[in-house]
Amino acid sequence: MSGRDKGFDKFDKVEEKNAEELKEENLQAKMEIARNQFVYDVMSPLGYLDKIMDVGIEYDKEIPLYHEVSTEGEIDVKATISTSISTDTSKAYSINVSVGNDGKLTQTCQNEIMAISSNLVDSNIEGADKFEEVLKNMALSIKSGSIEFEVSNITPVSAEFLITASSPDLLPEEDDNCEISVALKFVIVFNPKGNNKFDTEYATTAIGIVGAIVLCVAIVYLAGGIELVITALVKLAFVAG
Repeated sequence: MSGRDKGFDKFDKVEEKNAEELKEENLQAKMEIARNQFVYDVMSPLGYLDKIMDVGIEYDKEIPLYHEVSTEGEIDVKATISTSISTDTSKAYSINVSVGNDGKLTQTCQNEIMAISSNLVDSNIEGADKFEEVLKNMALSIKSGSIEFEVSNITPVSAEFLITASSPDLLPEEDDNCEISVALKFVIVFNPKGNNKFDTEYATTAIGIVGAIVLCVAIVYLAGGIELVITALVKLAFVAG
């Protein structure tokens, strides 16, 4: 030893923790990792993984992801992440997600995804056939939970579309439940001086809600912009021009 490095003679005091406290600390760390991974797995197939990684994960707060303005109107996309699940049986459409012992989606889950995707394929909208794969990827990442769709605040010139992926227990091997929900909200506002208006009567029907919500998610995911969204909505008879 040269003696040049005198080492340390003072140390920070570390609070001692018992076995139960250490167990709880480890559980909280596992929950945080599991929830972050769930968010990434949901955002990735929808095309917003880079966005959420840039802005970071915040709970119970609207996180802006996408905004576009044109002469036709504007689209605003926001995410809300929560560590609790609010169950609403009145939602227009819900896919019950479950995975079998073989690691694949159950046949019931696949049938529900195919049912909602077929409405888009039948509409002859470009790129609509790709959304079935998006929903399957989302469902595989959820493993056990649901994907729910909702439309609200409908007026002739604006509407909100919501898609929510949730799981009641990300860590089934633990005694404490690890809940999470990830909601994407798409707000479309038309130029009030334009010809396009939402058909509010059609929009409140089950088929109108399902078709419009999934369509908006698919179109924005494909980065088509508001003009493409409007064109697609017209094909679904959701917009009265």
